[in-house]
Amino acid sequence: MKFYVQGKIFSVRKRVSDEKEVVYAQFLQKNENGASITDVKIVEDPQGLIKEEQSVRIPIKISTYNNKVFYTQNGQIEAVK
Repeated sequence: MKFYVQGKIFSVRKRVSDEKEVVYAQFLQKNENGASITDVKIVEDPQGLIKEEQSVRIPIKISTYNNKVFYTQNGQIEAVK
């Protein structure tokens, strides 16, 4: 079974970790109680689809550590119309 995050990228966040740049696509989720941001770690983006306001579908793997949930790209990113 594959899991996906699909939606419009709200923001792109870049960090340097162990002298390597790490890119996260951020998705904004609004509900009646407020809003939350979901970060997806991007492993590769050969098509250059990771940019603000781009609608995408990203296959992910889900992991947990210290009661936090982490999402990491696990396949090719697709543009969504």
